[in-house]
Amino acid sequence: MTIASDLDIGPYRLDMSIVGLEGLVEITPAEYKALPKTFKGEKIFKAPDVSFLGFSWNMVLGVVGGNVYKISPSLMLQGKSQADGAAIKVLAYCKSKLGDPAQQQTGSFMWYTSDGNVILENLQTPLGFAINLFCTSRSVQSFKKRGWL
Repeated sequence: MTIASDLDIGPYRLDMSIVGLEGLVEITPAEYKALPKTFKGEKIFKAPDVSFLGFSWNMVLGVVGGNVYKISPSLMLQGKSQADGAAIKVLAYCKSKLGDPAQQQTGSFMWYTSDGNVILENLQTPLGFAINLFCTSRSVQSFKKRGWL
């Protein structure tokens, strides 16, 4: 069976401890408004950029209890042909590690694995073409959702 942690994205692995990781910066209160916490005890960190498949990716990590539950590399490109080429590389890489996606629709692919799931999104934004990868640990099933006051 495939596992999401088979994806090699820099030094980050699902369910790893953040102890000893350098360069993590928790997002600001204003950024939390745009990217609100889902779970009790959750923290969201920007991590140093990672070289992955020939591109420099922005990294965001979701952390609960000091362990990484979500790894979210993102790439913004200006040219459609460059973005399409990058998306094809990422899709081929994911297929080589995880097999064919369980679900797909235009610009979106999802894999279910024994330790979580992986989502690949390719979309156009006002700033250019975004490629986002979301690797989420199955451990979220045991997390408590944040209560809303």
